[in-house]
Amino acid sequence: RYAVGRRGTTRRREILRGTSGIAHPGRLHGILGPSGSGKTTLLNILAGRVRERRGAELNGDVMHDGELLHASTSSREGEKRGGFIRGVQSVLKRLPLVGDALFSRRSSKRAQKPRVPVSYVEQDPKFFSNLTVRETLTLDSKLHGGDERDVDDVLRRLGLNACADTLVGGDTGGVAVRGVSGGERRRLAIACETLGLRIGKRNVDVRMSREGENDRPLPSSSSSEVVREFSKSLSSSGGVVLADEPTTGLDAHQADKIVAKLKETAVEEHAVVVAVLHQPRSRSFERLDDLTLLTSGGKVAYCGPVKDALAYFANVGHVCPHHHNPAEFLIDLVAVDSDGSPEEEAADAKRVAALVDAWESKRLASEKKRKNTSRDENTSVTNAETRENVCHTSSARRSRVGAARQFVLLVGRAWRQ
Repeated sequence: RYAVGRRGTTRRREILRGTSGIAHPGRLHGILGPSGSGKTTLLNILAGRVRERRGAELNGDVMHDGELLHASTSSREGEKRGGFIRGVQSVLKRLPLVGDALFSRRSSKRAQKPRVPVSYVEQDPKFFSNLTVRETLTLDSKLHGGDERDVDDVLRRLGLNACADTLVGGDTGGVAVRGVSGGERRRLAIACETLGLRIGKRNVDVRMSREGENDRPLPSSSSSEVVREFSKSLSSSGGVVLADEPTTGLDAHQADKIVAKLKETAVEEHAVVVAVLHQPRSRSFERLDDLTLLTSGGKVAYCGPVKDALAYFANVGHVCPHHHNPAEFLIDLVAVDSDGSPEEEAADAKRVAALVDAWESKRLASEKKRKNTSRDENTSVTNAETRENVCHTSSARRSRVGAARQFVLLVGRAWRQ
């Protein structure tokens, strides 16, 4: 739940209420909904960009593999430290070397799994206008410990070879620099955010193979099997990629290419990819694996596989017409027309409330059934010593570029600009 205060009153406006869902690795998850349904706000909360502040209330947790992805979003501890300190901390956490040293390391007695990398593709990505596409990706690769092969690979995967030596372009101190097109700019943003995931995954695999030879023997064969499975799942995890309306402002063809590249990223990197889509064409909608449909107030009307969405709404009395864009049908279904007559607005609100109640009932029933099933199937018990060994063995961290090297690379980029 996320609510913000109204100016001149003690009442709060609810942006999100009872919003919950699940996204799976290797699948493209789309967030759809009418304007004002809290799509971008939800994505920012998933990325850890929203914190509780004065006049606002934020409750809830973002989980990844059963653990908190970020610090608790409902904590007020940050308010006591002052805005300046929080700002400095947010900057330091984004630096690969310093962020890990100050905020991620724990006592050796309580070894943890590596921090899950989270990438955020902004709606209007910012780049240095006087660098070419290749130079932008090369700098990003070096900051993550990669090389030219990684750059060539991501250029090929994102279809950027044709504009690799073209200036990115954009505004430079009030002077516009001609550069790549809008679609190429969005693909470059995806390339920059996913390049670090691929390099980090490779470094984790290399580190595990090196440290595996020196691991102390485990107490039993069952423990060894658990460790191997856990390490395998960790090394195959591609992190989290969040994209805020990556197709906005593009024509239908370019928008569909962006969705296709996000789908490829989810599959190839085995990453959790969540994208807010604005008016997707039917072909782009079919590329989605899963869907979260939000109504006004951030309430969920559906969260599940795309292939089951139309059948679900048909069962509750809303059939999508033939030869109609399913995305447009679903958005119209959960929208409230506030420009019409009071009777029409009341009818829309009643329909949306019924859809929200129907989905909540289905979700609670499915959750209860899943808990009963997992309780029956969970016959093996792992002791505490095995769990400690699993965390210890799998706590390999990604190789990091030194602070001095990072400084030199960033100064070089500023000089070029």
